[in-house]
Formats: sequence, structure tokens, C-alpha cells
Amino acid sequence: MKIYKFLAECDRLTLAEKTSAGGFSGNRKTYRCEFSFSKDWENLSRFAVFVLTDKTYTAEILDGACDIPYEALLSAQAVHIGVFGSGGDGKILSTSLLPLYVSEGAYREGETPETPTPSVWEK
Repeated sequence: MKIYKFLAECDRLTLAEKTSAGGFSGNRKTYRCEFSFSKDWENLSRFAVFVLTDKTYTAEILDGACDIPYEALLSAQAVHIGVFGSGGDGKILSTSLLPLYVSEGAYREGETPETPTPSVWEK
């Protein structure tokens, strides 16, 4: 599993570690986000958002982490990641968005692969 580590300091989200900010389409349960939060986030329920051109997916952050929803990885495109929190007192805290570039992967949803050509060793 590839882990992206983020730091949320008040309303700013940054990559906490130098990680290649990219992935491949078609992956499931492969990419995980881990978050560290400043004191501004105390007593807030926390959620990660994964914003595509035409759709946004939300995942609750539990124990400081969440998986990137596979729906956000169905095709090659930029996925913008952000965090927001809400409290019982009506407080809402929202961060900036960071891009994750998803390149075309080898897996194709709904396609049955053809029988592989025998290798030289199998002939």
C-alpha cells in the first residue's frame, strides 16, 4: 500500500513527506492518506475530500487516516485532495486542495483479459 502523508495546519494542507504525488487508475485499496493536524483541529470531526472535475468523494478520517476511494481512481485525471472538519458548535475548518495526478493504469474495469500468448518457455 502506498501512503501519502499530509499535514493540516489550520487551513493549509501540505505533503508532510516527499512522496511522488501520483498514482494509477484502476487501483483499489492501494492508496492511503495519513494526516497530522495542528491544534486548530481539536474537537472537530474530520473528513477528506477527493475532488474530480465533475464529482467529489468524501471519506471520514478515522485514527488519522483514510483510503482514497476507488471511484476517484477510475480514470486518468487530477484528483484534488483536501480536508474539512466540523464541530458541534457550528465551527467549520477547510483546507486548501492538493493535486494527485492519476495516470492511466493497466487494469480496465469490466473488461475480461484475453488468454495470454504462450511464452517462449511454454511452447
